[in-house]
Amino acid sequence: MATTALFVEILIVGLQATAWLAGLVMAFTGPPPWTWAQVKDGVPLLTLGLLAAAYMFGILVDRAADSAYGAIRRGLRRLGIVRPDRPRPAAVSAMRLWIMKESDGISKFIDYQRTRVRIARATALNLLAATPVATVYVNQQWQSWTLLGSVLAAGLLLALLAFFAAERISKAHEDRLSEAYLMLRRQTILDEVAAAVCFRRAASDVQFLLVRTKGGKYWTFPKGHVKKKERDQPWEAARREATEESGAKGLVRQLPLAYYRYPAKAPKGIERAEYRVAAYLLEVTEPLGPHEADRQPMWCTPAQARARLAEGDREEAYVKEQQLVVDAALSALGASG
Repeated sequence: MATTALFVEILIVGLQATAWLAGLVMAFTGPPPWTWAQVKDGVPLLTLGLLAAAYMFGILVDRAADSAYGAIRRGLRRLGIVRPDRPRPAAVSAMRLWIMKESDGISKFIDYQRTRVRIARATALNLLAATPVATVYVNQQWQSWTLLGSVLAAGLLLALLAFFAAERISKAHEDRLSEAYLMLRRQTILDEVAAAVCFRRAASDVQFLLVRTKGGKYWTFPKGHVKKKERDQPWEAARREATEESGAKGLVRQLPLAYYRYPAKAPKGIERAEYRVAAYLLEVTEPLGPHEADRQPMWCTPAQARARLAEGDREEAYVKEQQLVVDAALSALGASG
């Protein structure tokens, strides 16, 4: 990120924090005991001190907002309120470094979006902190329950809106980051693939259903392309693929459990391609029926599923992402393994 942009970002966040901290002090000590006439000659020095303090507060709030935002996102994903992140072609930090090395112009655009993310998430934290300060001040000045409730509701609503704005901007930033990285690396991600993470409960344990890939080289989850008529309901593609490839039928959950990457044949002119697969939980409620030849559907314990997904000469990154789907399923089902 350019030095000037970083300075401005931190300063904006710091001035927000300084405002609610000043309000907190005045809520308990009252208005400042000096007048404008007494301090006007010292305005340049006071301004310099204010900017220095704001910059320090900005650094602290930016760091706190980063940690809080990540923790809240993880919690909302576990509750199913926020969908899991789609897989990225590389770690965010690695992609940023590559883009900085390859293209100064694209790097500036990506950093502009990143600045907006950081300001939005820090604004959410500042609003959350400022809301109780404002309610204390209102209560001391007017002692009106109606006004107090309005201020509290408005503050919390604005903080919530700021958080979801940060969420939308963050996803857009990571999407553009991934697209720029893939473009510069001559890679592409092919979308519209759904997988069924089929499971059944055996006594106190959970078992997962895996199938062989075409040709029988690897073990995988039943999966396939989302058809045009299924695009509004992609979980139906997961249900269909489960039935076709493994003979499994049951109840499918409509929110993706997780996303993972899977290697694909690269189109002409592209060096590398992969699918972005949306995985859906499907509880098998009937005995397995007819299925595609050579798929060899097999029930596995979580440990067996992880081991079979790692068989063959797959890249470690792809193996790891599929194994993490098993872990996500166990977490969603409240099971161990």
